[in-house]
Amino acid sequence: VSSDTKRTDTVEIDTNNNIYFNNNKSKKKKNKQKEKYGEFENVLLTKDEYDKIKNNNLEKYINKLSIYIESKGTKYKSHYATILNWSRKEKEQNKKESGTFSTDGRRFF
Repeated sequence: VSSDTKRTDTVEIDTNNNIYFNNNKSKKKKNKQKEKYGEFENVLLTKDEYDKIKNNNLEKYINKLSIYIESKGTKYKSHYATILNWSRKEKEQNKKESGTFSTDGRRFF
């Protein structure tokens, strides 16, 4: 086995002394700084994620998630994905519940 292989990794160090390795085969995303939101300041979102939530009028889910995490101690891989999922589920539920009714009380979907 030859040891003549060349490495093409690059190393980046940010202002917080976090080290990131990049190579041609796979590029690792830099961890974006997450900020605390919600009543208990336990919902972690990047500024971009927060802006998307705000632009889609989903801010109520931030406090809902904050209260849920505080009361249950539940952990989520992505608070942003959880908020989007809760919003989607609520829309589906509202769609099911808001069917049109005929004059004889039967429901149309």
